[in-house]
Amino acid sequence: AVHPDSVRGRAMSTGEPARVADYNEVPELMPKPFRDAGVRTSIAAPVVVDGRPWGVIVVVAGAPEQLPEGCEERLMPFARLAGVAIENAEARHVLAERASTDPLTLLPNHGAFQQRLAEETMRARDAGRHLGLVVMDVDHFKAVNDTFGHPVGDRVLGDVARRLRELVRDGEMLARRTSSRVSSTA
Repeated sequence: AVHPDSVRGRAMSTGEPARVADYNEVPELMPKPFRDAGVRTSIAAPVVVDGRPWGVIVVVAGAPEQLPEGCEERLMPFARLAGVAIENAEARHVLAERASTDPLTLLPNHGAFQQRLAEETMRARDAGRHLGLVVMDVDHFKAVNDTFGHPVGDRVLGDVARRLRELVRDGEMLARRTSSRVSSTA
């Protein structure tokens, strides 16, 4: 737990840089690793992601004069840059996940399946092992859509995916391939 009066706690709670000028004056705020390393002073700048405190960048020194006044302001651009980098990394992760996930069932999509199949095929070939693959089809599914409508069909597919997901073991992949056939209804 972070002490609310510590350099990290103050930077996180205020969103502003914080300083402990000399830990000898406030030894209760000194983290044990700082004590062990001979740290006497520190500054922290908050890293903000999506408008919320995410963490801090901390700079420490063995003597107060090694971190002159104004270091906090020079540290803030690095903290802002770290926040932007984290936001970008999270956005790329979300985009990559969306690009490889079927939005209806939340299963990996056909592209993700093909990539994994190629990897597993090579791995099995290299190890001289067999590879198992199960392909399933929901029989007469078009009749569900035609009789009850696509929203009901979507719920059925979601339920089938949820139930099958419960049966998949660690290391196995359950994926959805949407039909390549296009049907039209009047």
